[in-house]
Amino acid sequence: MILSMTGYGQAITEFQRFIIKTDIRSVNGKALDVNLRMPRELYNKEFLIRNEITKQTVRGSVNVNINVEYKDVASSARKINTQLAESYLSELMHIANRLALPNENLMQNVLSLPEVMKSINDEISDDDFKFVMESLQSALKHFISFRTQEGAALQKVLSQSVHNISSLINDVEALEPQRLLSIRERITKDLTDIKQRIKVDENRFEQELIYYIERLDVTEEKVRLRNHCTYFVEVMDEENCGRKLNFVAQEMGREINTMGSKANDSKIQQMVVLMKDELEKIKEQLLNVL
Repeated sequence: MILSMTGYGQAITEFQRFIIKTDIRSVNGKALDVNLRMPRELYNKEFLIRNEITKQTVRGSVNVNINVEYKDVASSARKINTQLAESYLSELMHIANRLALPNENLMQNVLSLPEVMKSINDEISDDDFKFVMESLQSALKHFISFRTQEGAALQKVLSQSVHNISSLINDVEALEPQRLLSIRERITKDLTDIKQRIKVDENRFEQELIYYIERLDVTEEKVRLRNHCTYFVEVMDEENCGRKLNFVAQEMGREINTMGSKANDSKIQQMVVLMKDELEKIKEQLLNVL
């Protein structure tokens, strides 16, 4: 089953001591890139959090934001790193004086600098961390549900394009007998004109004509392309099939290009152009398939 790399999930979970809000968003990407934002007190649990996100998101550019809001003001109290704040303020005042800039709001700016405001609780307890993971799991559940819904829409579009390519193969088959007849008639006419000036070995001519027509035969390309289309539909039912579908689409492109180079017929060339158009639609959609 196809999943989209685009996804969104949110969980707002209220517990006895705090409210946890977890947001997960993702867009397509060649590999997995997790951008994680969370309170400082969770830093010592970052490996566990990332491991859970990685296990369930698999691929894409993923942004995760975890916010913990304490109900008890004392639990969420923060203290100022006085020594660091003084150092920042001294440097900023020196720069402001040297450049003749206003310095009324320097303290407000200092408080927003890294490490100046520190939480009283540097680490979260294991018991409280269970609630954080519960909120993360809830958000991931909604996130995967979103990916599944988007994936179903992608699968419908991809299936239609593959079906269109299969139908165009049938159209090519319908045109083939007339194409080969036209080629034979054209060559025979040209040969008749030549016969008036030079002597031609009829047996050798037949051999060369058969060889030439065999080189223009697209039967193998049609068979392989049909097989690729069938396999593409089968692979769409597998998990995390995006990369494999890309490989199959590349093989489809090779057969379509070869068919076009052998066509030697304007109507079949038109069918080939339509196949390429459908294949481009497939490739565009595959950019977002997990």
